[in-house]
Amino acid sequence: MSDPWPWLVVLALAALTFSMRVGGWLAARAMGVSPLMDRVLRAAPGNLFVAVAAVAVVKGGLPVAAGCVATMAAMHLTGREWVALPVGAAAAAAASWLG
Repeated sequence: MSDPWPWLVVLALAALTFSMRVGGWLAARAMGVSPLMDRVLRAAPGNLFVAVAAVAVVKGGLPVAAGCVATMAAMHLTGREWVALPVGAAAAAAASWLG
């Protein structure tokens, strides 16, 4: 762990992702969203997660499956993405380390 560049890249990408998400939310709030578009935007993240997760579980095996299950459980219990995603990442890391 002597090379800090991978961590810097991860942190930079996390900051960029967060800023784009907030920027999109602010833009949508400023422009207004039709009722139809609101329903589409609310449905899309779940559909995208299921599509990506299904392929990832098939290719990634137990660690990815553990991460997905933990993420879904944490999201169900808390209703907060910022809680669920780190829980899922920790479960995947633990399953990978144990397996």
